[in-house]
Amino acid sequence: MHENRIEIVDIPPVSALGWWRAVWPLFISFMLLPVGVVWMTTSLASAAAQNPRPTSGSVVPSILLMIGGPFLTVGFGLFWMWRNQRIARRNQWTAFSERPENAAFAEPIEKFFLLRARWSLGSFGREQTASAAAAATALRAGCASRIALAPLSIAPLLELHAAPVGLLEPEEIGHSFSKQQALMVLLPLLWTGNSAAGYVLRNDPIGIVGILIVISFCICALFAIAWFTSVLGERFISLKTTRGIVRAGPGWVDDRQGRRWTVEDSVLIIRALTPAKNSNYHAILLGPQGFITIPIARGRGPAFVNLWQRWTTPEPRLELAGEAARVEGGSIRRGWRTTRRTY
Repeated sequence: MHENRIEIVDIPPVSALGWWRAVWPLFISFMLLPVGVVWMTTSLASAAAQNPRPTSGSVVPSILLMIGGPFLTVGFGLFWMWRNQRIARRNQWTAFSERPENAAFAEPIEKFFLLRARWSLGSFGREQTASAAAAATALRAGCASRIALAPLSIAPLLELHAAPVGLLEPEEIGHSFSKQQALMVLLPLLWTGNSAAGYVLRNDPIGIVGILIVISFCICALFAIAWFTSVLGERFISLKTTRGIVRAGPGWVDDRQGRRWTVEDSVLIIRALTPAKNSNYHAILLGPQGFITIPIARGRGPAFVNLWQRWTTPEPRLELAGEAARVEGGSIRRGWRTTRRTY
């Protein structure tokens, strides 16, 4: 495909298990939680009826059991879910590394993604940048023209949205709409909004808890507005008024921090989120500047199409990156830009 510039490689998905297979231990724990609470409450009430004057030695263990039982139940569910994910992830990476066709990709990809999984618990930017740079160098070592890796499941869409011949203007890339992201934005907003509205409608005195709920609602509302503005901006150009996640031009991508990835030294990796038939994906850019992750939903939205066509264009124009930055520098600093662009 495109003279070995794009490799089809089935990289293991972010989540080693499907949604239900991953969360069923936690789901069972939550289902058993009310039963356990009722049983402990009944046991304590029965003990209190039999012994109206309990000693501290008999009360303390009962209270600790009532408080610690729910935490132990949920903790066991989380541990079992983490254990299943870890085993499945190790098996998937082992199978990936043992395939002969993946010999050139297995070690750098596995090292980067496994280290990145540890970064989620906290790490330093220098280590992330060094690992991303090493992975990009290793992935291009066998083929200097290699610029992208994609799974087989999304290959038909990549062929369908192949880059056209001719100059492609720089384009800001925002969010592709996905139901999972919409739920992550809307559920906290609805929960905090319902609680905040309850305080207002009941005219209850707002204490510390009420203030925290109102502040949480305002934060969730700002996130929701920013996300929906970005999503609508990908569909309707007249609504695109804010800077996207990245800006993509012919053969290059840059972000708000001024980092720039080019087809001369970086690699674009498309990775599925779950092992499902209709999985969502995200795009990861690796290069000397580090890495950045861009959610692309199922790869059909204009956000990913614009990104893919500009990254894989047969006519890279790296000089446009500097010109675009000069033209839009002032508006980016203000956080707003005009709808009409002049590149």
